[in-house]
Order: sequence, then structure tokens, then C-alpha cells
Amino acid sequence: MLKLSLEAIQIIDAIERTGSMSGAAEELHKVPSTISYSVAKLEEQLDIKLFERNGPRVSLSEAGIELMREGRWLLRAVGDLECRLKRIATGFESELRIIHDSLLPTRIFANDVLAFEKLDCGTRIHFNS
Repeated sequence: MLKLSLEAIQIIDAIERTGSMSGAAEELHKVPSTISYSVAKLEEQLDIKLFERNGPRVSLSEAGIELMREGRWLLRAVGDLECRLKRIATGFESELRIIHDSLLPTRIFANDVLAFEKLDCGTRIHFNS
């Protein structure tokens, strides 16, 4: 069973951004003791120290910095996935495949692809020849 959850990553992220557990608690609409307990439990389960504590202020340890580097990527990826799923559920396709032959250079699609990307609909474009 995984010891690290997306919720735990969100908590660590909020602590790092706000600089304190109480700041994270306020941002996440939780009580500070819940945040503190979650961090202590995670550190215990992983057997690593995620924060350097200096009174009420905390800063990430080396392990915490690495967790945030990768963890924020995971949070963005999950957020993007959620958005894509909502769009698909409302009628957007998950991907668009464009097949063309060598008579048409791919660059002629550039403006159309840029316009499509501006829609930010989450649909992936694949070109095949």
C-alpha cells in the first residue's frame, strides 16, 4: 500500500507555500491539529523528515524539496486529468488524429493547431502520415 497520497502532497505544498501549518490549515479549510497530525504521520510512515522546524515557521528539508518537485508535477497532472475528464463528459473528444500524406507539408496546419490549442479543451492532437 502506498504511504504517500495526493492529499498528503497537497498538505505539504500548502505548508511550503504559506510557511506554516496554521497557514496551510486556513488555506485547506482544516484545523491546524489535522495538518500537524497528517505531517507527523507521513514523516513516520516514510521514515524521513520533510520539514525543518523553527518555532511556528517551517521550511522543507532536502527530502521535502524533492517531494515538492515531483509532487507538484503530480498535482498538476491529476488536475489536468480531472479537467480533461470533465470536458470529455461534456462532449469533447480526448484526442484528435490527423492523417495526411506527403503532398501536404505539416507546417500548413500550424495556424489551425495554434488556434485549437487556444481553446484549451484538453483534446490531444496526433499527426500521422
